[in-house]
Amino acid sequence: MKYTHNLLILISILTLTSCGGGSSVSTPDKEITDVASKLKRSTESSLSTYFRQMRQQQTTTTSNDNVLIQASVAASTSEGSSSASSTSASSTSVSTTNVQENGVDEADLIKVSSNGHYIYSVDKSAPTTDIDTPPILAKTNNSDSIRIMDAQNTPLTEVKELLSNNDKRWHINGLYLDDARGNLVALSSNHSNYWSNWFRSDYFAQQTTDLFFFDISTPSTASLSNTLSFDGSVIDSRRNGDVLYLVLRHFPDYLYNTDNTNDPQDNTTATDILPHYRLNNAERQPVVLAENCYQEDAGKRSGDIITLVAVNLASDTPEINSQCYVGAAEAIYASQEALYLATTQWNYQSQNGTAEYEDTTTTDIHKFAYNGMAFDYRGSAEVRGHLGHQQDRKSFRFSEHNGFLRVVTFSPAQWPTIAVEDPDVVATKPNDTSSNTPHKFVNKSPVSLTILAEESSTKTLRIVAKLPNQNRPEPIGLPEEKLYASRFIGDRAYFVTFRVTDPLYVLDLSTPEDPFIAGELKVDGYSDYLQPLSETLLLGIGKDATPTTGGGDGRGAWYQGVKLSLIDVSDPSNPRETDKRIIGKRGTESNALYNHHALTSLQVGDTQRIALPIRLHEQAPFSNTVSPSSYYGYTNTGLYRFEVDITNQTLVEKPAIITDDWQTTPYGSSIHNDRSVMINDTVHYLHNGQFYSRDWDSE
Repeated sequence: MKYTHNLLILISILTLTSCGGGSSVSTPDKEITDVASKLKRSTESSLSTYFRQMRQQQTTTTSNDNVLIQASVAASTSEGSSSASSTSASSTSVSTTNVQENGVDEADLIKVSSNGHYIYSVDKSAPTTDIDTPPILAKTNNSDSIRIMDAQNTPLTEVKELLSNNDKRWHINGLYLDDARGNLVALSSNHSNYWSNWFRSDYFAQQTTDLFFFDISTPSTASLSNTLSFDGSVIDSRRNGDVLYLVLRHFPDYLYNTDNTNDPQDNTTATDILPHYRLNNAERQPVVLAENCYQEDAGKRSGDIITLVAVNLASDTPEINSQCYVGAAEAIYASQEALYLATTQWNYQSQNGTAEYEDTTTTDIHKFAYNGMAFDYRGSAEVRGHLGHQQDRKSFRFSEHNGFLRVVTFSPAQWPTIAVEDPDVVATKPNDTSSNTPHKFVNKSPVSLTILAEESSTKTLRIVAKLPNQNRPEPIGLPEEKLYASRFIGDRAYFVTFRVTDPLYVLDLSTPEDPFIAGELKVDGYSDYLQPLSETLLLGIGKDATPTTGGGDGRGAWYQGVKLSLIDVSDPSNPRETDKRIIGKRGTESNALYNHHALTSLQVGDTQRIALPIRLHEQAPFSNTVSPSSYYGYTNTGLYRFEVDITNQTLVEKPAIITDDWQTTPYGSSIHNDRSVMINDTVHYLHNGQFYSRDWDSE
């Protein structure tokens, strides 16, 4: 299993440098209840002492000691339909970044001006020395660059290239555009693969995040106006109005270098250890002061410093304000009023060189309200379960609505897996060979919903309701199913679980103290992502699947082609699949399955235009015998386009924009960073550094 593999790597890492830290994790039988504030305001003295103790303990902790806790994450989710389009004063229809929460912008690799005249994109294509490559597309190293394209004519023409220096490798995470003020902001890091090293705290030492501010009031002469450089890697970011919010992770060199840790003359202070920043070429300054930091409780010690930074985008010279806590976090959920940071705690132990973990995990949640540049820590909570295995999807596990935080979590498959009737049979662990007693099947719901409310007097996120519960015991999902797509929209939630078929659950959250399952829909395959198209119509994007008794892809079914499904939820007690399309055979992929920014939509009248990159596999399968498990050969790569008739709830496929096929590129090319934008009746597809444009109605 993926997480077991990560843990085996972690066994060689010191306990106190793992990003989760600590050993306080609920046992399977413990009921999670309201918890007191987990974050305590620190001082220069308390934080200095904390870091010294951490440094000393690192040298005395061995890799076989006690408990390792693996931190997963809580990211951000939207409660409403994502932003599909915007209309300027000139009535230009332009698609915008597909975001999770309306009004809260997200960084992406492509942005378009509100009047549709210019496209700003990150070029992540591989370097080339091909003499036939147009000069504007040529790259001489692995550095990302930013390109400004004139979209007033087709084909697009390049106006300006930014950050193209060959002396440094820029890894650009995304862009924010404020064309009304003539500003473009780019986020960049000095490493590009930190997610694969997430469980190595020491990897985050000496990492930096750069913010580049460009004056684009005249795109043809766009220029760099300011640079902010921070210690640490950006976990995620959001923009609300004129303020950009960053969440950074930093592991101080003080803990990384453990020489002379018991030096009695060690006078290092928290101010020396906390992260710093630099504005342009000025001297480095502290990002945050010790008195503006918090510490997790004693049971979850960690050396990682999580910094929340607010950046004023309306100022000619960037201004910042910040808070921090010493603990763990992997992503954020940003509502209109608060940032939520969360970390899933996995309790691992080493037994005779083998990693074992409890079958119940918990997720810590911390709430920081924000108002412009100011942060205010409001409280914490602990809920049962974790947030899933896909980084982009974790954000959709959260939603704030009418003062309540709704969280959906998933619990690992419960051992044992053999059902017996006798309730007095005592279950034994799967690796326990000392007893032949049959395993008792624990029929717990694999998915849990928790609704929380802020309790200001105790700095607690109080648990208001859970589902399932004693009054409503119906499970969300069947045993051994996993949570895939989740979406909160107003007073409803939509969850998809999957093992053999795709049960879509509709939950009624109109009474926060008494949520309940209103209805469910079972269809073949599953949805990884749910996109609201109207108040009563959802678009599910996932995979078709063929059930099997032979294990399948580890889940009782074999995945097939990419599946688009229209789901009518006008009657929550009776959701219906009104139309569907299956694209390709087994092996077909879309980056929209794991990154919601890859999906582009634009509403024109009563029609919703949809576009997503797809790598199609339909050629003869690799095996001589065709079966549901057979992978098919690569066919082509392109932007696949669809029209949804909102009234009639039908899905119509338009001709795809094909960029590569098996004859010209036998093994195809990556679609990982592919994006598209729609401007009026034209669609522009960014693939491998090149733009492909087409009139929407062309065949």
